[in-house]
Amino acid sequence: MIKKVILGIVLPIGVLVIAVLAMTIFYRAASGPEPLFTIEHTTEIDASPAHVWSILSDLERWPEWNTYAIGVEVEGEVAIGTRLVVTIVQDDWPDALVVTPVLTRLDPGRELGWHGSLGLEGVHETDHYFQLEPLATGGTRFHHAEEFRGWLAGLVPEEADRIHTLHAFERMNADLKARAESTD
Repeated sequence: MIKKVILGIVLPIGVLVIAVLAMTIFYRAASGPEPLFTIEHTTEIDASPAHVWSILSDLERWPEWNTYAIGVEVEGEVAIGTRLVVTIVQDDWPDALVVTPVLTRLDPGRELGWHGSLGLEGVHETDHYFQLEPLATGGTRFHHAEEFRGWLAGLVPEEADRIHTLHAFERMNADLKARAESTD
């Protein structure tokens, strides 16, 4: 009797795990390195790239100016390979979202970014990055993007969560612009 109960619990879980692994392997092989979709927003800031960079790369001070969400905190050293702790609080979420991406892009004054995943490659992966480009006027073109990969990312409805993320990027970019232009 106990063996039947254990088998009745373990077997379905094992089949589910194998199915997820098979979907992940299949998706990774079929999709390659290209993102499934990208959410991005660009803005021009009337401040030098060096000044914009000084604000962007000071992760501890993000809560002072960044309204990407009700609350956003990023903890960790700005160095390649650092595992960051990113906490996002939204008014329509029951709990804070805590993710631990690895800083993978760092070109001081030009680019900052990290890679996050839900453990297994191919399930859900993101590359979130910021790029700064100098303008002839002395200002900065600020590009904010996130690339999504993995079969789970494909289940995100375009009109719901994707537009919500785009609006959050627009808010953060406007906040960074306001901060940089008021303190330059």
